[in-house]
Amino acid sequence: MSSIQLERLPGSSFEKEDPVSESQSVAAHGEFTMGICIGVDVAKAHLDWVLGPKGKVKRIPNTKAAVRKLVRELHGLDFDRVVLESTGQYERLLFEALGDEGILVVRMNPVRVRRFG
Repeated sequence: MSSIQLERLPGSSFEKEDPVSESQSVAAHGEFTMGICIGVDVAKAHLDWVLGPKGKVKRIPNTKAAVRKLVRELHGLDFDRVVLESTGQYERLLFEALGDEGILVVRMNPVRVRRFG
């Protein structure tokens, strides 16, 4: 099982209190591991998202209406958290909508994401 270190961005609302149980989030040796995540690639005009490593990538416009529809769709899926890149505010609509709905969301530094991939 592989693990990834997450970082907290300055000003993020990601708190220590994580609704994921201790047994789900901490593997041997205290390393953080993730279950199935939704990954989001953020652009000014659109969002590309995928459920897990083998899911089909879907594209939606980066608009309020499309983001609201996506958040409603996500409620019916089984995943641990949404991971998206911090892109200089283009992620803000989705980040805030997910937080408002109580969906765990993590903003990643895009430089760190590129280094990982």
